[in-house]
Amino acid sequence: MIDEIDPFVEYALETKNRRQFDWRSIAFDKQIKFIEDPHRLKASFTTRRGAKSYTDGIYITKELEENPNCNCLYLGLTRLSAKGIMWKDVFKDINTKCDLNLKFNETELTVTHPNGAVCYIAGVDVDEDERKKLFGRKYKLVVIDEAALYGIDLRDLVYVVL
Repeated sequence: MIDEIDPFVEYALETKNRRQFDWRSIAFDKQIKFIEDPHRLKASFTTRRGAKSYTDGIYITKELEENPNCNCLYLGLTRLSAKGIMWKDVFKDINTKCDLNLKFNETELTVTHPNGAVCYIAGVDVDEDERKKLFGRKYKLVVIDEAALYGIDLRDLVYVVL
């Protein structure tokens, strides 16, 4: 008799009956091109209402879906602004549209996929302590939103902290 099911076996059984995240169905051509671009470092320069944050949300959710137990990170200027941009209008919208069963932790500001992959949402421009919390983790994808507005050295953030 088996006392405990291996989490990977449990996830495989669970996903067998769940449809996969068809991220292309909710993205337009330029979003697809950006997400599929193979370069490690990417930048998106568009108009103010050019769907950059929604593209970020699709991209992060795609990585969560395809990489069980991975970590992704979304960085905004402040924790509150990051939540305001991504929480309801992006991640919860994608979750509802695609029936992904993502779990949302309001206190920790994390989005957890059923496969164990997690996206952390943080703000780093104001608080040095918030930047220090990012040391030592491995991330499959990091999104730095509104990078032109940061008052900190982004080179230091990317190459030293992350």
